Amino acid sequence: MESKTLGQIAYEKFADEIGKTKVWHDLFPNQRQAFETIAQSVIEAHEARKWKPIESATDNLCIVWTKNNETTVAIRNIEKNEWLDMLGKSNDDGENLFRCDPTHWQPLPAPPKKGEE
Repeated sequence: MESKTLGQIAYEKFADEIGKTKVWHDLFPNQRQAFETIAQSVIEAHEARKWKPIESATDNLCIVWTKNNETTVAIRNIEKNEWLDMLGKSNDDGENLFRCDPTHWQPLPAPPKKGEE
């Protein structure tokens, strides 16, 4: 039995949802490629949203999950090898007083585009 591609699975789900009976092999090659591209984009977006181990953090400012089961925005102090909770209180010098002990991270979302709410 031939295994299905991600695009084929995506198309079959789409066709099922809209009540279409056209089969995968009846599509034109460019239509099949479009579904392959869409399926790959969905997978990449899903992977990007997953929590990643803190050791793999590539950003110095990111959303983190702490050992206290809290989510916060933190910045990494590379010199001291520590993470600081940016939503915590600051002293008069603006220095953050709260170190946090994150276990996982996610990148910050992209800022809204001009004109977006």
